[in-house]
Amino acid sequence: MSLLATHPLIAAFAALLWIAAACLLPFVRLRWRYGALWVLVISGVPVLGWLTYLCGPICGVLFLLLGLSLLV
Repeated sequence: MSLLATHPLIAAFAALLWIAAACLLPFVRLRWRYGALWVLVISGVPVLGWLTYLCGPICGVLFLLLGLSLLV
């Protein structure tokens, strides 16, 4: 297996990058906001699955709740 698939810190870093992008969502123009929201949802599902696979279901549920709170 590659380092990318086995190292949980890389998955956590990818999740933090997703969180940073989600925090910038209010600064996007209203015309592009719904498209940006869908891009965040579509890109967040694999990151969340990867993080859950490497760190366990408790960490996955915590990041799921964090992501939902940011998108709502």
